Amino acid sequence: MTDADLETHDRQVTAVAQAVAKLLPKLNAQGFTPEAIFEGAVKGGATALLAGTSASAEEVAGLLEEMAVGFRNLEKPNLHVVQ
Repeated sequence: MTDADLETHDRQVTAVAQAVAKLLPKLNAQGFTPEAIFEGAVKGGATALLAGTSASAEEVAGLLEEMAVGFRNLEKPNLHVVQ
C-alpha cells in the first residue's frame, strides 16, 4: 500500500467509526444498548469483509484478534464520540 492508499484508508475508517458512534444517541433512545451497537457494528464489518474480499472466516477472526491487542491500551480520554 502506498502512503496515499493508507491515508485514504485512514479517512475511510474514521468516517465509518464516526457513523457508528453517531448510532448511540439515535438507537439508545429506542432501547438499544451500547453493547448491542458494538456487536452489530463488528458483525456487520466482518460480514462486509467476508462478502467483499476473498478473506476466510479464520482470517477475519485473526484480524479481530490483532485489533483487540490495540484496544487493550485504548483509554477512554482517547476516544472521540461524535454526537
